[in-house]
Amino acid sequence: MPSKDETPAYLSFLQEAQAQLAAVVDKNAEELGKAARKIAPRLKSGGRLLGFGCGHSGLISQDAYYRAGGLKGYIHIFAPRVELDQHPIAHSSVEEKTPGWIEGHLQAQSFTDRDCLIVISTSGVNAVPVEAALCAKEAGALVIAITSVAASSALSTGHESEMKLSDLGDFVLDNHSPYGDSLVAVTPNGSKMGSASTAAGCLLVQSLSIAVQEESLRLGAPLPTYVSGNLPGGMEKNASRE
Repeated sequence: MPSKDETPAYLSFLQEAQAQLAAVVDKNAEELGKAARKIAPRLKSGGRLLGFGCGHSGLISQDAYYRAGGLKGYIHIFAPRVELDQHPIAHSSVEEKTPGWIEGHLQAQSFTDRDCLIVISTSGVNAVPVEAALCAKEAGALVIAITSVAASSALSTGHESEMKLSDLGDFVLDNHSPYGDSLVAVTPNGSKMGSASTAAGCLLVQSLSIAVQEESLRLGAPLPTYVSGNLPGGMEKNASRE
Protein backbone atom coordinates (compact mmCIF):
# COMPACT_ATOMS: atom_id res chain seq x y z
CA MET A 1 0.00 0.00 0.00
CA PRO A 2 1.26 3.52 -0.74
CA SER A 3 2.03 5.78 2.20
CA LYS A 4 -0.33 8.63 3.00
CA ASP A 5 1.70 11.14 1.00
CA GLU A 6 2.54 8.76 -1.87
CA THR A 7 0.53 8.89 -5.09
CA PRO A 8 -1.26 5.57 -5.66
CA ALA A 9 0.07 3.69 -8.67
CA TYR A 10 -3.29 3.79 -10.45
CA LEU A 11 -3.28 7.59 -10.31
CA SER A 12 0.37 7.71 -11.35
CA PHE A 13 -0.60 5.63 -14.37
CA LEU A 14 -3.31 8.09 -15.37
CA GLN A 15 -0.86 10.96 -14.97
CA GLU A 16 1.81 9.17 -17.03
CA ALA A 17 -0.75 8.26 -19.69
CA GLN A 18 -1.88 11.89 -19.80
CA ALA A 19 1.72 12.99 -20.31
CA GLN A 20 2.16 10.43 -23.08
CA LEU A 21 -0.96 11.62 -24.87
CA ALA A 22 0.21 15.22 -24.53
CA ALA A 23 3.43 14.24 -26.31
CA VAL A 24 1.38 12.49 -29.00
CA VAL A 25 -0.51 15.72 -29.64
CA ASP A 26 2.56 17.94 -29.53
CA LYS A 27 4.87 15.82 -31.68
CA ASN A 28 2.52 14.50 -34.38
CA ALA A 29 0.50 17.53 -35.44
CA GLU A 30 2.67 18.42 -38.42
CA GLU A 31 3.08 14.82 -39.60
CA LEU A 32 -0.68 14.23 -39.43
CA GLY A 33 -1.29 17.19 -41.72
CA LYS A 34 1.40 16.14 -44.17
CA ALA A 35 0.05 12.58 -44.34
CA ALA A 36 -3.51 13.76 -44.90
CA ARG A 37 -2.43 15.96 -47.80
CA LYS A 38 -0.99 12.89 -49.53
CA ILE A 39 -3.79 10.49 -48.62
CA ALA A 40 -6.79 12.59 -49.68
CA PRO A 41 -5.85 12.91 -53.38
CA ARG A 42 -5.33 9.15 -53.56
CA LEU A 43 -8.77 8.51 -52.12
CA LYS A 44 -10.27 11.05 -54.50
CA SER A 45 -8.78 9.09 -57.40
CA GLY A 46 -10.38 5.85 -56.18
CA GLY A 47 -7.75 4.60 -53.78
CA ARG A 48 -8.41 3.02 -50.41
CA LEU A 49 -7.36 3.66 -46.81
CA LEU A 50 -6.58 0.39 -45.03
CA GLY A 51 -5.17 -0.53 -41.64
CA PHE A 52 -3.24 -3.48 -40.25
CA GLY A 53 -1.63 -4.55 -37.01
CA CYS A 54 -0.90 -7.66 -34.97
CA GLY A 55 -2.37 -8.45 -31.58
CA HIS A 56 -3.20 -5.32 -29.60
CA SER A 57 -1.92 -3.15 -32.45
CA GLY A 58 -4.59 -4.76 -34.59
CA LEU A 59 -7.21 -3.57 -32.09
CA ILE A 60 -6.22 0.00 -32.94
CA SER A 61 -7.03 -0.55 -36.60
CA GLN A 62 -10.25 -2.37 -35.72
CA ASP A 63 -11.30 0.58 -33.57
CA ALA A 64 -11.60 2.76 -36.67
CA TYR A 65 -13.45 0.12 -38.71
CA TYR A 66 -17.24 0.49 -39.03
CA ARG A 67 -17.06 3.09 -36.30
CA ALA A 68 -19.41 5.96 -35.43
CA GLY A 69 -17.69 9.13 -36.58
CA GLY A 70 -15.34 7.14 -38.80
CA LEU A 71 -14.78 6.92 -42.53
CA LYS A 72 -17.05 4.44 -44.29
CA GLY A 73 -14.30 3.57 -46.73
CA TYR A 74 -11.78 2.57 -44.06
CA ILE A 75 -10.82 -1.12 -44.26
CA HIS A 76 -9.26 -3.14 -41.47
CA ILE A 77 -7.26 -6.12 -42.72
CA PHE A 78 -8.02 -9.11 -40.53
CA ALA A 79 -5.29 -11.73 -40.24
CA PRO A 80 -6.45 -14.63 -38.02
CA ARG A 81 -2.94 -15.87 -37.30
CA VAL A 82 -2.15 -12.69 -35.35
CA GLU A 83 -5.55 -11.92 -33.82
CA LEU A 84 -6.15 -12.11 -30.07
CA ASP A 85 -8.59 -15.02 -30.32
CA GLN A 86 -5.69 -17.47 -30.74
CA HIS A 87 -5.50 -20.39 -28.32
CA PRO A 88 -3.01 -20.48 -26.77
CA ILE A 89 -2.71 -16.71 -27.05
CA ALA A 90 1.11 -16.84 -27.15
CA HIS A 91 0.77 -18.37 -30.61
CA SER A 92 -0.14 -14.93 -31.97
CA SER A 93 3.21 -13.59 -30.77
CA VAL A 94 5.02 -16.46 -32.46
CA GLU A 95 3.20 -15.77 -35.73
CA GLU A 96 3.98 -12.04 -35.55
CA LYS A 97 7.67 -12.90 -35.51
CA THR A 98 7.41 -15.49 -38.30
CA PRO A 99 8.47 -14.19 -41.72
CA GLY A 100 7.17 -15.27 -45.08
CA TRP A 101 3.42 -15.70 -44.71
CA ILE A 102 1.84 -12.25 -44.53
CA GLU A 103 2.64 -11.31 -48.13
CA GLY A 104 0.47 -14.17 -49.39
CA HIS A 105 -2.32 -13.09 -47.05
CA LEU A 106 -2.12 -9.50 -48.29
CA GLN A 107 -2.14 -10.41 -51.98
CA ALA A 108 -5.93 -10.61 -51.80
CA GLN A 109 -5.97 -6.87 -51.07
CA SER A 110 -4.48 -6.16 -54.53
CA PHE A 111 -2.71 -2.99 -53.44
CA THR A 112 -2.28 -0.28 -56.06
CA ASP A 113 -0.37 2.98 -56.20
CA ARG A 114 -3.56 4.81 -55.21
CA ASP A 115 -3.93 2.97 -51.91
CA CYS A 116 -2.74 3.93 -48.42
CA LEU A 117 -1.94 1.44 -45.65
CA ILE A 118 -1.65 2.27 -41.94
CA VAL A 119 0.65 -0.27 -40.30
CA ILE A 120 0.64 -0.29 -36.51
CA SER A 121 3.32 -1.79 -34.27
CA THR A 122 4.64 -0.22 -31.08
CA SER A 123 7.93 -2.11 -31.21
CA GLY A 124 8.13 -1.85 -34.99
CA VAL A 125 10.64 -4.69 -35.21
CA ASN A 126 8.68 -7.91 -35.78
CA ALA A 127 8.68 -9.60 -39.17
CA VAL A 128 4.97 -9.39 -39.98
CA PRO A 129 4.37 -5.61 -39.70
CA VAL A 130 7.66 -4.96 -41.49
CA GLU A 131 6.69 -7.31 -44.31
CA ALA A 132 3.19 -5.80 -44.50
CA ALA A 133 4.75 -2.38 -45.06
CA LEU A 134 7.18 -3.78 -47.62
CA CYS A 135 4.37 -5.52 -49.50
CA ALA A 136 2.33 -2.32 -49.72
CA LYS A 137 5.30 -0.23 -50.77
CA GLU A 138 6.24 -2.67 -53.54
CA ALA A 139 2.80 -2.02 -55.06
CA GLY A 140 3.31 1.74 -54.79
CA ALA A 141 0.92 2.20 -51.87
CA LEU A 142 1.55 4.96 -49.34
CA VAL A 143 2.55 3.60 -45.91
CA ILE A 144 1.71 5.39 -42.68
CA ALA A 145 3.52 3.84 -39.71
CA ILE A 146 2.26 4.13 -36.14
CA THR A 147 5.03 3.05 -33.79
CA SER A 148 7.10 4.10 -30.80
CA VAL A 149 10.30 5.64 -32.10
CA ALA A 150 12.00 5.40 -28.70
CA ALA A 151 11.05 1.78 -28.08
CA SER A 152 11.90 0.73 -31.61
CA SER A 153 15.29 2.43 -31.43
CA ALA A 154 16.16 0.36 -28.36
CA LEU A 155 15.30 -2.97 -30.03
CA SER A 156 16.92 -5.06 -32.73
CA THR A 157 14.90 -5.80 -35.84
CA GLY A 158 13.58 -9.31 -36.35
CA HIS A 159 13.47 -9.05 -40.14
CA GLU A 160 16.20 -10.16 -42.51
CA SER A 161 16.15 -6.80 -44.27
CA GLU A 162 17.40 -5.27 -40.99
CA MET A 163 14.66 -2.68 -41.40
CA LYS A 164 12.13 -1.52 -38.84
CA LEU A 165 8.63 -0.18 -39.41
CA SER A 166 9.87 3.37 -38.77
CA ASP A 167 12.27 2.96 -41.71
CA LEU A 168 9.43 2.08 -44.08
CA GLY A 169 6.74 4.63 -43.28
CA ASP A 170 6.30 7.42 -45.80
CA PHE A 171 4.91 9.10 -42.71
CA VAL A 172 5.69 8.04 -39.14
CA LEU A 173 3.31 8.77 -36.28
CA ASP A 174 4.92 8.30 -32.87
CA ASN A 175 2.75 6.93 -30.05
CA HIS A 176 5.49 7.84 -27.53
CA SER A 177 5.17 4.57 -25.61
CA PRO A 178 8.23 3.73 -23.52
CA TYR A 179 10.50 0.74 -23.91
CA GLY A 180 8.49 -2.21 -22.61
CA ASP A 181 5.14 -0.47 -23.26
CA SER A 182 4.22 -0.17 -19.56
CA LEU A 183 4.17 3.01 -17.52
CA VAL A 184 4.27 2.48 -13.75
CA ALA A 185 6.07 0.22 -11.27
CA VAL A 186 3.58 -1.46 -8.93
CA THR A 187 5.06 -4.63 -7.43
CA PRO A 188 8.05 -4.74 -5.06
CA ASN A 189 10.27 -6.25 -7.77
CA GLY A 190 9.75 -3.15 -9.92
CA SER A 191 7.83 -4.82 -12.72
CA LYS A 192 5.63 -2.33 -14.53
CA MET A 193 1.97 -2.28 -15.45
CA GLY A 194 -0.31 -0.07 -17.52
CA SER A 195 -0.02 0.52 -21.25
CA ALA A 196 -1.29 3.60 -23.06
CA SER A 197 -0.15 2.59 -26.55
CA THR A 198 -3.63 1.42 -27.55
CA ALA A 199 -5.23 4.68 -26.46
CA ALA A 200 -2.52 6.70 -28.18
CA GLY A 201 -2.78 4.67 -31.38
CA CYS A 202 -6.57 4.91 -31.50
CA LEU A 203 -6.42 8.68 -31.12
CA LEU A 204 -3.81 8.92 -33.87
CA VAL A 205 -5.94 6.92 -36.32
CA GLN A 206 -9.03 8.96 -35.45
CA SER A 207 -7.09 12.21 -35.83
CA LEU A 208 -5.69 11.09 -39.16
CA SER A 209 -9.19 10.20 -40.38
CA ILE A 210 -10.40 13.69 -39.49
CA ALA A 211 -7.40 15.30 -41.16
CA VAL A 212 -8.05 13.27 -44.30
CA GLN A 213 -11.69 14.35 -44.31
CA GLU A 214 -10.71 18.00 -43.91
CA GLU A 215 -8.32 17.72 -46.85
CA SER A 216 -10.94 15.85 -48.90
CA LEU A 217 -13.42 18.66 -48.26
CA ARG A 218 -10.82 21.13 -49.47
CA LEU A 219 -10.49 19.07 -52.65
CA GLY A 220 -14.27 19.06 -53.13
CA ALA A 221 -14.50 15.31 -52.52
CA PRO A 222 -16.01 14.74 -49.05
CA LEU A 223 -15.83 11.17 -47.76
CA PRO A 224 -18.87 9.28 -46.39
CA THR A 225 -18.85 8.78 -42.63
CA TYR A 226 -20.72 6.60 -40.15
CA VAL A 227 -22.95 7.86 -37.37
CA SER A 228 -24.02 5.96 -34.28
CA GLY A 229 -26.57 3.32 -35.19
CA ASN A 230 -28.37 4.22 -31.96
CA LEU A 231 -29.29 7.70 -33.21
CA PRO A 232 -32.69 8.19 -34.86
CA GLY A 233 -32.23 7.24 -38.51
CA GLY A 234 -28.67 6.13 -37.81
CA MET A 235 -28.98 2.66 -39.33
CA GLU A 236 -30.53 4.12 -42.48
CA LYS A 237 -27.78 6.75 -42.74
CA ASN A 238 -25.11 4.11 -42.38
CA ALA A 239 -26.69 1.97 -45.09
CA SER A 240 -26.60 4.89 -47.53
CA ARG A 241 -23.64 6.01 -49.59
CA GLU A 242 -23.43 9.35 -47.83
